[in-house]
Order: sequence, then structure tokens, then C-alpha cells
Amino acid sequence: MPGYLPLRGWTSTPAPGEPGWLDVTDGAGVQRARVSGLRRRRTTAAARQTLTVHLPDGSTTPLRNGTRWWGTRRARTRGLLTLGGVSYVLQHRTGRRARVLRDGAWLSTLLRSAPGPAIEVRAPHTPDDELATALFAHVLRPGRASVLGGVAEVLASGP
Repeated sequence: MPGYLPLRGWTSTPAPGEPGWLDVTDGAGVQRARVSGLRRRRTTAAARQTLTVHLPDGSTTPLRNGTRWWGTRRARTRGLLTLGGVSYVLQHRTGRRARVLRDGAWLSTLLRSAPGPAIEVRAPHTPDDELATALFAHVLRPGRASVLGGVAEVLASGP
């Protein structure tokens, strides 16, 4: 079975001088989106929070976190984003893994890791696919958080 290509170089950094804003840049260092609505001193979305994604062309789109698919388990929550008329869904699968779906098709797998999310690409990506995947990976974060998982991530990150 061939390995999947990683999506590299995307980063998210707090916007200078604007608390609650986050800049998302691609591997070439070009700012591809600015996310607003984060709570102060946070770099990831809280549960059941709706953020606004500001795109370079001046348009905006909502990024929803923690919407219920069905049931009460965290594995049944999802993130929702619409870009260019295409619906993207983030499905939390395990404590460290999530899937990105484009109109129901499995696009990428996101893995939670200590230095930052790892992204495995399963299908060819358009620029909007890359942006959606990066937003889910860096703003919503894959998997389900736990106290023990947080301690393990801190210990694995080193001094």
C-alpha cells in the first residue's frame, strides 16, 4: 500500500496586535486566510464555536466547530466549512485522528502530534482543498482532546 503525500509548510500564527485573530499561511509564506472570533489568548477553537474566515479576495465564510452529527460522544461531533460552493467536513475518529471530507469523499487524514498536526493526503487537492485541510488541522485540531493526551503531548515535545 503506497504512503500518502503529506501537506507541508502550512502554519497558523496569532495576528499581530489583534487578540482573537489567527493568520493561516501556506508553505510559500503567503497568507491564505485570517480567522477571527477566537477567544482571547487561544490559538484553537473552543467547543461549539463559530469562527469567521476572512479570505484574501475580501469574502468571508463561517467555520463551525463541534456541531453534532448524532449522539452525545465527541466522535460524533464535526467541523463544517464551505469554500467556493464546496462543503468540507472534519470528522473526529479517535483521540489522535480525524478525517477531512469534501462533499462526502475522504480527502485527507489529520493526525494530532506534539510539534503540530500531520496531514496525510488521500486525493488530489485543489487550492481550496488545501486551505480547508489547513484550517481544520491548525484551528480546529484533529482528534479528541484528553488530559492524558495533553500530558503526553507536552512530554513528547521535549524541553
